[in-house]
Amino acid sequence: MYEVFTYKVDAMKFIQTTAARGGYSRYSSGIIKSKKLETFLYKLEDRYRISATKQMRYRAKKRGEANTTIVLLQEDQNIYFWLMVSEGFGAVAECEKLYELKDKKNRLIITGHELVRIQKSDKVTWTWRMTNDNYAEFEQRIKNACRHKNSDHIEQCFYSLQRMPVFSEMRKQCFALFKLLQAEYKRSHKEDYPKKLIKNFYGRYKVAKKIDAIALSRKAKRNLSDLELLKLDIKRNKSKYEKEIVFNILDLTSYFNKLGEKFLNRYKLTVDEIKQELKPFADFANNKIKQDNAYIIRLDFENIKINLFDIIKKALTNNDKNKIKSEILNKIDNFINQRIDNNELSQYELITRDAIRSEILHFINENAAR
Repeated sequence: MYEVFTYKVDAMKFIQTTAARGGYSRYSSGIIKSKKLETFLYKLEDRYRISATKQMRYRAKKRGEANTTIVLLQEDQNIYFWLMVSEGFGAVAECEKLYELKDKKNRLIITGHELVRIQKSDKVTWTWRMTNDNYAEFEQRIKNACRHKNSDHIEQCFYSLQRMPVFSEMRKQCFALFKLLQAEYKRSHKEDYPKKLIKNFYGRYKVAKKIDAIALSRKAKRNLSDLELLKLDIKRNKSKYEKEIVFNILDLTSYFNKLGEKFLNRYKLTVDEIKQELKPFADFANNKIKQDNAYIIRLDFENIKINLFDIIKKALTNNDKNKIKSEILNKIDNFINQRIDNNELSQYELITRDAIRSEILHFINENAAR
């Protein structure tokens, strides 16, 4: 039902024909991963009827509704798509950001080539040509190659002209560039360029090479890379791994070594790649440890609180309140520092320390007033 072009020129020819004969005057474009293509196409089919039959399209046009079709081009693991839309109202006109093919500021461009309307002797036709920037870049490339007398670069320029698509406007541009190549070559080498440029027209009955879009998408899903499979594994089993971390909180080094070894055996990845994917779990483990530290500090304080408050009461009868505050706060800081591995308190430990300090200061102020 849906097919993907494997060659850029075939996709360009189809878009040209769709605009010229099908009346599709608007478009929207984008890129999508091959593995997501099936879902994407079914979504568009449901919303915009991209697979409508000729009869359905005829009836929609009669009602003033917009018809849609999609053009797909494969480039490595990505699929470039162009959603072509005819004049009329409908969901596609309301939901999609559409551009007019006639709009000079928003022309449909594919790798430096733009779709344009050209007035010929008796009719208006659609064709492709190089964009101004692309054309100027090619001119500069020819000049640099000839003026530096770089034979390899000159041959590359000629080869590019030979391989350039032969749409009517592009043929004109191609011959203009070849004339520039001849002139620059003669200027720098003091002799004529030895080769001739021949550009043939496209064969009318040559069938474009296409592949089934749904089959391509399903194959891409089956052939997920090991890194993608690892990410999928971690996403699906996140809660399971977090529970295991909590259970093995006293021996995390051993647990992470076993988990990393399991992933190394299962997926063809480097140690660094696996470490990178396990980093969120390492952060989770560190936060859990810090939370546990804060809980232990609070628990230990509750055990000594009654005795500590008795000492504070006795001290307040004979000594200065501010001096006692300072001494007690220093003791609390030492008490907390003894229960953590480094001098930097986590957010959980800071909150716990501040809560303990606040409780003690409140007790001192309350008893000093009596």
